[in-house]
Amino acid sequence: MQGIPDNRLDLINRTNVLFVKFFLRISLICFAFLITLCSYSQTDSLVLDSIRKLQTKPEKDTIKSVYQIGLPHIPGLMTRDELGNPNGFALEIFEAIAHDESINYEWVDGTWNELFNKLQKGEIDALPGTQESESRKEFLDFTDNSLYSIWSELYLNQNTSFDHISQLQGQKIGLVIGDNNAIGFLNYISGFNIEIVPVFFNNHYEALKQLSSGEIYGMAGPTPNIISDLPANIKNSGLYFNQTDLKISFKKNTNRILREKIDERLSIYKEDKSSVYFKLFKKYNLSELKDADNWIIPEWLKILLLLIFVALLIAVLFVITLKKQVNIRTKELADRQIYLTKAMEVGEMGTWSFNLRSKELYLSDEVYIITGIEKGKNRLGLTDLKKFVHPGDVEKLINNFHLIESQKGQDGYCRMINKNNEIVFVKIFGLIQKNKFDFPENTVGLLQNVTAQLEHEQELIEAKEKAEQSEQMKSSFLANMSHEIRTPLNSIVGFSDMLANENLAQDKKEEFRHIILKQNELLLRIINDVLDLSRIESGSLEIDPHDIIDYTIIDEIYNSYKSQCPPEIEFKKVILIPDMEQYTFISDESRIKQILSNLLSNAFKYTIEGTIELGCRTSIREGYFDLFIKDTGRGIPADQQAVIFDRFSKLDTLKQGAGLGLAISQSLAIMLGSEIKLISEEGKGSEFYLSFPVNKKPKTKEHEKVIKN
Repeated sequence: MQGIPDNRLDLINRTNVLFVKFFLRISLICFAFLITLCSYSQTDSLVLDSIRKLQTKPEKDTIKSVYQIGLPHIPGLMTRDELGNPNGFALEIFEAIAHDESINYEWVDGTWNELFNKLQKGEIDALPGTQESESRKEFLDFTDNSLYSIWSELYLNQNTSFDHISQLQGQKIGLVIGDNNAIGFLNYISGFNIEIVPVFFNNHYEALKQLSSGEIYGMAGPTPNIISDLPANIKNSGLYFNQTDLKISFKKNTNRILREKIDERLSIYKEDKSSVYFKLFKKYNLSELKDADNWIIPEWLKILLLLIFVALLIAVLFVITLKKQVNIRTKELADRQIYLTKAMEVGEMGTWSFNLRSKELYLSDEVYIITGIEKGKNRLGLTDLKKFVHPGDVEKLINNFHLIESQKGQDGYCRMINKNNEIVFVKIFGLIQKNKFDFPENTVGLLQNVTAQLEHEQELIEAKEKAEQSEQMKSSFLANMSHEIRTPLNSIVGFSDMLANENLAQDKKEEFRHIILKQNELLLRIINDVLDLSRIESGSLEIDPHDIIDYTIIDEIYNSYKSQCPPEIEFKKVILIPDMEQYTFISDESRIKQILSNLLSNAFKYTIEGTIELGCRTSIREGYFDLFIKDTGRGIPADQQAVIFDRFSKLDTLKQGAGLGLAISQSLAIMLGSEIKLISEEGKGSEFYLSFPVNKKPKTKEHEKVIKN
């Protein structure tokens, strides 16, 4: 498969490199700008250090006949007009609230710093227009509802030229003591490593006076200038910072009732678009500040963002135009290559070509990837093929390449050996390629890795055979089950009728009673096996693990079977673990007994004479012990040992039983965290054993009692 020509690839690569370089430069400019905006660190402010944090005890809240309300004179924000009326959003909204809530109050005029100190001392009850901050919350209470969001701004003399924040280095900046705008300014410039000369004032008027005369470079204050009473020679710098909420403040733990009334009335105002709250917003043109997340974009920032946008737009247009010129000639070929590559990747395919004259084979890179064979020369001869083609398929492969004269194409299978010495099955699809004289010259086609497909087909075949075998075994099981259940039932019914005969001798009655009990046990065992198998398949069988003394299980099983042992068989209990009474293990005792009983039943069933051993021993696996049952019976043929634990499998179909005992026992062993292992030789006997982790514990009183008994 041919790729994009080298000259076109070079053109695309050069275009992409130019675009990446240009985009990186623009990105660096944007990143540097964002870093400048986001460099805001919280530092200890010189002004904040001058405020003493007051610790006040909660006072009993009372309703006052007249409240003392601070009226701070802050240029541009709050003051009295020429007629002496309060002027400013915070003051006028308080007047409206007081009127609607019937609050009696008196204005207390003063500078911001004076009134702020009086509020802390409790000389006034509330101070409208206070900027909320975490430090102030330590000694002040604030209304829950904010009046509006406010920013801080740097004010300059009209004659001062200001283009960049770095111009503040070493300049005198006016800061009002206790003013949150001053605190925010110091925090803001600390992120730029700029050192200023702070000049502290008691109020904003003093700072503005010196700013007007040029004695200081700038002054930190609130924005916006909503009442337009700043001196004519003062201008905005366009440097905004410290966005906070403007609220009404109170001395800590005082005037709770007044604060709740104000909050409740503010909530009512904000829900009514025609309220005085929104009328004042319109009056002072604060609609842009209603949402605390909205902020005023400085002019210099607007210009910079516009320049960045224009630069990016030009870059994008340049790249689009340049790429169009290249893509017009290469898009169709590139798309076709992508589609073919993806299709071959999904289908695990590669291309090949065999020259009928030179007898050389070419394989694409995809062939080496999907098969894992080691790539050598580009053109491969017969000797090269023998290195990675299976010896039994070399001649077959060559013949397939030559069988083209009488057919239009051919396909077949071939085995290859990769560098990991693994066999990979491939399917070869081919077509004839003729020269201009219509004579066969090459065979070309696809090579597909079908290893997984063949393995899957083999798994399906095995699953089908296993399902058929299972179905046959189930059919046999149902047929046998009818016989197995009917046999003991017939015995029970028949001998029960005979017991009803009064003339029957006593010894015969005892014999018949013994037969009935034995057949009853057999029938009960068959029914229990079927029920256990059903519970195991449905996942409803419960396991109850607890601490078990090793040898007590062996004793109980041994004693229960010893009395049933025929005289031709020697039944032994074998303990090969010293001091066994000191050991315990965690498992389900009833299920362990069920497993051992099933194994012993089979041992007695298939051992006519000889020895049967039940015991325990130290396992070859460290920290484990084995429970084992060994017999000298008929043994199990090697070809049946792999299926002996399958359900419905019986070594001798003439023996009683449904063929479920070993299957159930193995399932139980796995649920207990173990597995039944088999060692058997036909004609010599069998050994079944399973292993459990052993614990050595100090003897308890309960253990001592069991040992004595």
